[in-house]
Amino acid sequence: MKHRILTIIFSALFMSIAFNCNAQLTINIRYTGENGSAKKYVEEMEESGIAARIRAIEGCLRYDYFFPTDDPEGLLLIDEWTGQEALDRYHSSPVMQEAAALREKYKLGNRQVRMFTPLEPQNQSGPQASVGAIDLHSHAITDGYMAAVKANGIEMDECYPIPSWDVESHLNFMDEAGIQTSVLTMPAPQPVGSDAAAVCRAWNEECARLKAKYPGRFLFCAALPLPDVDAAIVEAKYALDVLGADGVKLATNAYGQYLGDEALEPLMAYLNERKAVIITHPHKPSAVNDALIASVPLASYEYLAETTRAILNMVAHDVLVRYPDLKVVVPHCGSFLPNALPRFKGLLPVMVAQGYMKPVDVDANISRLYFDLAGAATDDVIKSLLTITTPDHILYGSDYPYVAPQVLIGAKKSLENRLTSLRLDAGDILSNNAARLFGRPGAIIYPRLNHDEGSSK
Repeated sequence: MKHRILTIIFSALFMSIAFNCNAQLTINIRYTGENGSAKKYVEEMEESGIAARIRAIEGCLRYDYFFPTDDPEGLLLIDEWTGQEALDRYHSSPVMQEAAALREKYKLGNRQVRMFTPLEPQNQSGPQASVGAIDLHSHAITDGYMAAVKANGIEMDECYPIPSWDVESHLNFMDEAGIQTSVLTMPAPQPVGSDAAAVCRAWNEECARLKAKYPGRFLFCAALPLPDVDAAIVEAKYALDVLGADGVKLATNAYGQYLGDEALEPLMAYLNERKAVIITHPHKPSAVNDALIASVPLASYEYLAETTRAILNMVAHDVLVRYPDLKVVVPHCGSFLPNALPRFKGLLPVMVAQGYMKPVDVDANISRLYFDLAGAATDDVIKSLLTITTPDHILYGSDYPYVAPQVLIGAKKSLENRLTSLRLDAGDILSNNAARLFGRPGAIIYPRLNHDEGSSK
């Protein structure tokens, strides 16, 4: 009965965000037991045939158990159904009561229930696309990161207070906004000092734990301890190979070392070999007018200029053509690139003729970029962005937690409603483009779940 009540509560929640009751449902339930009771429960569910009978119910797509490594008494159930009708069929069946009785026998408690819809190929546009979005632009501000920032006295280095963050608040925002998966990145400022590599390692490991603990809800792009290129390559290998990172995050500059810098060539070569997704993010420029930024926040204009500066430096050094397997995401609606590119193209031949620059194919470089819509994604901004890219390279992004949740929710709903009038596919912008970027076209994003059994039980 408790399971039924919780399901109804979560169904009501998703109805409030235009949940489609006929859509495929995925439910994650974390249970906790004691003295090995969770494992004993699963063994009896399988040996008694109860689990098999549930899987045989019409509309059941999956009913699997996993044991998280971070909780020896924990148990994760992932079940999928073709829709609410199929789920109701299960809830009204005798086998549902048998499973509930068995949970009571082993005294398993619900610790968390989450329901969401999968990422499916979508041809429709409009508000119904709000469920299942992938947020390409969000930040995890962990306790370890904040402690390191404060210890080095750089908490106001970006001239903007770093907001508080915790995973439950992030998940609550995602549920209310209709976001299935958020891609986590480290915020600015970049870790500094002798412990920079350790700070990045701790942040990456924490995000890997979150990815495993909340299947389907989080991906993460690893933090790298630049400007130390050798250490950054070591961390990239560890994050991608051991932690299962989904890409890396690179600052526009790491204390003066800009994207496109020759010193970064070994890192770019390695990331190209790995066909890595690179999420870029603006950081404080290496030289600014302190009096000016004290009165006008960097985020209001300089972040856009900083991003443009870094990307154009990559283009000027032909990075994206020389390393064609890099998948670089530009934040904040392309920043000033739509305005800067025509001027850059006009100046390039003059600079080449005078020997100050080498010839590069600007359009070929730009065509390899992806763009998130975090920030003020007005109709005019999106139209401007479409002058330098194509709709399949545009991705939804929120910038959580740097903007108030209710503001982000309202902005996302507005975006969904406006995409149709812009003749853009809401399903692609909100989820499918990102799924393709991460190599999961038309599929639920289930990050690698660490458990102590080779397969579900």
